[in-house]
Amino acid sequence: GASPDAAGEITRGGDGHPERSRALAREAQSKGAGCARAVCARPRLRLHAGGPFARRRIISRPGPVAGGVPLAGKRFGGRSVVSAAVQGTIMGEKTDWRLVWLLWAAGLGAAGQYGKISVIFDRLPEVYPQAGAALGFAVSLVGALGILLGVVAGVLVARVDFRRALLSALALGAAISVLQAGFPALPVFLISRVAEGAVHLAVVVAAPTLIAQVTAPKDRGVALTLWGTFFGVAFALLFWGGVPFARIAGLGGLMLAHGAYMGLMLAVLWRLLPPADGPRVPAVRMG
Repeated sequence: GASPDAAGEITRGGDGHPERSRALAREAQSKGAGCARAVCARPRLRLHAGGPFARRRIISRPGPVAGGVPLAGKRFGGRSVVSAAVQGTIMGEKTDWRLVWLLWAAGLGAAGQYGKISVIFDRLPEVYPQAGAALGFAVSLVGALGILLGVVAGVLVARVDFRRALLSALALGAAISVLQAGFPALPVFLISRVAEGAVHLAVVVAAPTLIAQVTAPKDRGVALTLWGTFFGVAFALLFWGGVPFARIAGLGGLMLAHGAYMGLMLAVLWRLLPPADGPRVPAVRMG
């Protein structure tokens, strides 16, 4: 049934008709029982005195959130009671294109974790002359965690929270690139590439989910199509700009530039991406 405080909030309405109040109480309890705890919050129902057509008001409690947006609202009387945050983002009329482009730009940094090594692969023997065929792992190890954890990555990132996972991945990615700029011993370098695989996986799971949350339904297809270009665009930019930059600044300079880019995206999204515990759900009047 409904929670104790949900039932306890029912007051007598309808000009003192106890039978109507009890019927409405049973309705509230049955509605509360049908609401899965993992999906939506149980509401508190107040019946305001004022005749047989007493006003009913639901004060929702916030349910689970993803990237600052509650996942679902409560249904009552055939109508959905959702938070202003949901109406303004997941089901809203406006799309925050600024955040869409910034999240796409974060994806460029994640794709750069592959591209920054691929475009200079022919020069890695200058740094690791004795490595031989083992240098191939410098490219392929980034995808190792994707192969192992790709199926459950969405669940893992959702448990952490999409915003927190994205920002943590950007911070770790920036630190790894700074470490790689010094080209440590090959085993350390290869381990850092495995860690970059975790960063890459977190970004490519969290960012498109957040894009979907900040777009209106009519724009979501366009926004996610834009997201789908991040990998190819990053490789093209690194080939056109990264290779000449590496000739000028050195291989370590390219690693530092990538780290600086990841740090910049971290700072911008930390400021602009809504926090996970968004605003509380305002009261919604029904009837």
